[in-house]
Amino acid sequence: MSKYIFIISLTFFFSNQVIADSSYDRGKEKSVTCSACHGGDGNSENKYVPKVSWSI
Repeated sequence: MSKYIFIISLTFFFSNQVIADSSYDRGKEKSVTCSACHGGDGNSENKYVPKVSWSI
């Protein structure tokens, strides 16, 4: 019985890792548009574009 619980626990653990990695990758892809104006680190050099590094 404990063998099955161990296998089920591992399954849930690794499935959560895959979900987290894919959402991280999607976030990195979507941030390319933002970095065009705000810069790669969120600190814009343009005075008309707000700095967003504090929110990251």
